[in-house]
Amino acid sequence: MHVVNLSLQPRQGLRETRRLPLPVSFVLKKHKLCTEVRLMEKYPRDDVRDELWMNTTEMKDRIRHLRQLLWALCVIVLAGLIGSALWNGFDAGLRYSARPEKALEGLGNFGTVPDFSLVERSGRSVKLSDLRGKIWIVNFIYTSCPDTCPLQSAEMAKLQGERDHEATFRLLSITIDPERDTLQVLSRYADRFGADPDRWLFLTGEKEGIYRLAQQGFHLSAVPVSNDEGKNDPAFIHSSRFVLVDDKAEIRGYYVSTDPDALRRLRRDLKTLLTVNGQ
Repeated sequence: MHVVNLSLQPRQGLRETRRLPLPVSFVLKKHKLCTEVRLMEKYPRDDVRDELWMNTTEMKDRIRHLRQLLWALCVIVLAGLIGSALWNGFDAGLRYSARPEKALEGLGNFGTVPDFSLVERSGRSVKLSDLRGKIWIVNFIYTSCPDTCPLQSAEMAKLQGERDHEATFRLLSITIDPERDTLQVLSRYADRFGADPDRWLFLTGEKEGIYRLAQQGFHLSAVPVSNDEGKNDPAFIHSSRFVLVDDKAEIRGYYVSTDPDALRRLRRDLKTLLTVNGQ
């Protein structure tokens, strides 16, 4: 039997602890167990180490794949934004280049209005000579129109209100359905939009003369649509453009009445002409 001294160095005044006899095998086993535990903590078994390695590698692969996926999504989103911006610019360029009305604006010179003689809703005659020295906007409508005509008239009413102080400014609405748009019908239609009889004229006249004036004088479409079933409610194909005419009866621009941007340009050009005309 070996004796292991488990006591501390005795201090002064203290009694020395007795030596307790322990089996050598117990001490060695305990030492071996502690050593194995420390070795396992530092150096795991091969199967455990391999499993830990595999789990770590798999986790790293997942993280790398996730990062790659996130980068791919970022690239796709960025490419989409760039592509959308480029397409919008390209599409805007196409729309710009495909809009012939833009080329017909900007105070160009598109010919002279030919002489005409029409009848206003009040019954008085209106000739081209009556409009010399004035800036005017003309459009072609018919009172039973279910489409653009009411919209055009609403815009004309706005122009009238904006320029009610302009002494030399006039608005002309010429019917392309003179057979049905009598003076009384035109008067009722004009009243719906608050038309000033001295400044916003509603004109009618002989059918062939009106169509000739629209097509050859103002270079606008005005065509009746043949419909056997709708004789009492005829339809017409006609332009929705406003025509700006200066004080010398020169056509200075065509503006789509349903396009807000075109109407803004019309107001700009109208203001320029009125300023040049001494307003």
